[in-house]
Amino acid sequence: MGATLFASPLPAQTAAAPAQTIPLFTWEDAALAGVFVVGTLALRPTDEYFARHLQTKYAQQNRFFQTTATGFRNIAEPGAFFIGGGLYIAGRLSKQQDMADLGLHGTEAVIVGGLFAGVLKNAFGRARPFVRW
Repeated sequence: MGATLFASPLPAQTAAAPAQTIPLFTWEDAALAGVFVVGTLALRPTDEYFARHLQTKYAQQNRFFQTTATGFRNIAEPGAFFIGGGLYIAGRLSKQQDMADLGLHGTEAVIVGGLFAGVLKNAFGRARPFVRW
């Protein structure tokens, strides 16, 4: 299965250009993913330090941290859905298919990424904000 995933052409590419095959993922993509996994594991102690430090009474009462966290949370959700939906609608109304595709697939990516992140956070014990140290 893994070798097929890295070597098989996309179905649309087979019909359009049967002589040319372009893999969906290359071995360089797998190596890059491996680097990110190793980097994530290497930074885990730093992440744990900041996670504990930001849960202290003084950090929780810091107005700058509260305002910044609220801003990031609002940009991420529901902001991403407004941005994606707005791009899709604007692209359809202006007959710009690329803009509509960007809005549609960007919103799909946010949904899939959110679901994937939720599964990983639960699996690794990082289901914030309901888990306290």
